[in-house]
Amino acid sequence: MENYAVVDTLLRAAQSNDLRAERELFTNLRARLFNLAKCILLRNYHVLDSETREADAEDIAQNALITIQQKYKTQTFDNGFFSWVNRILRNTIGNYMRAKLRRDQTFAALNPFESPPENDSQWIEEIDSRDLLKKILIYIQRFSEVCKKILLIFAKEGTREDVILEFSGTPVVTIDSRISRCRQKLKEYLQRQGILL
Repeated sequence: MENYAVVDTLLRAAQSNDLRAERELFTNLRARLFNLAKCILLRNYHVLDSETREADAEDIAQNALITIQQKYKTQTFDNGFFSWVNRILRNTIGNYMRAKLRRDQTFAALNPFESPPENDSQWIEEIDSRDLLKKILIYIQRFSEVCKKILLIFAKEGTREDVILEFSGTPVVTIDSRISRCRQKLKEYLQRQGILL
């Protein structure tokens, strides 16, 4: 996509409401944003786990694309299209990583040990459930920030509508897909722990 003449032609056509040009421009742009986000996450934020880095980069690229698509038709790109796109990507990554830090702090603050048990059998059940909860909390740290946020909403007895509100501006189809993907990952983990759902 680095052929600037082709990009400029696609951009001008897309700004003139050519849907084919817009689709081609954003398909190519998505791959560029994804790869740049992966590199920045590794280099600047030291996200070493490749699965986490890819999931985070996917979410960041999607968020950046939404912002770009909402604003590009009214821009003049005085400093160039890619300069503008890179600024949006940097801002998106910064916002995403700040939100990730806040969510990590929220997870760290969760304390599954709240009240003492009333009898021995309850004690055994609570130890088992607390142990499982700790394992789950540790395991989901590997998930993307979006998955962590979704699972945290459901852990607080939230609903699908609460998730949709949290990600307002994101298409509902995308949100449903993310919910399904996160639930499936958690279900697979629980099944590996011997818990059948």
